[in-house]
Amino acid sequence: MRKILVVAVVLPFLSAASAVTARDVQGYWMTDDGMMLVEIAPCTKGHETLCGFIRALPGAAKDVELRQYANALCGLPMLSNLSRDEHKNRWDGGQIFDPESERFYDAYIKIKKNTLAVRAYISAEAFGETMFWTPSTASNVGCASIKEQAHE
Repeated sequence: MRKILVVAVVLPFLSAASAVTARDVQGYWMTDDGMMLVEIAPCTKGHETLCGFIRALPGAAKDVELRQYANALCGLPMLSNLSRDEHKNRWDGGQIFDPESERFYDAYIKIKKNTLAVRAYISAEAFGETMFWTPSTASNVGCASIKEQAHE
């Protein structure tokens, strides 16, 4: 009887904890190479699809080429049209833009051990790469200050 009671009390919490919500993935994330700060937010106000907008370029301080393209990259949606997939426990069906190759790839995102797993692939998920972005906060080296540095 006691085991049944424990299962009945704990089970709802386990299933709720495993579900990916917009709140879990929304916010600021540092890319795995530390070059860009991306904000995950609704693509447009009132819609459920999520996008990832480049909000800061901390790597531009070290990378002259990145600083040169700061005006073009700042504010750019790096991730687009991600929809919640409750069965796969992730945000799926979107695309990611790779500024280096200037190509778009299919993408999905999911929380994995306090990081954001960002999977980019062509056609089949097996043929792709997973990057792990870390949670961050809004940066004082945002796009506005990078744009000012580019003009100096």
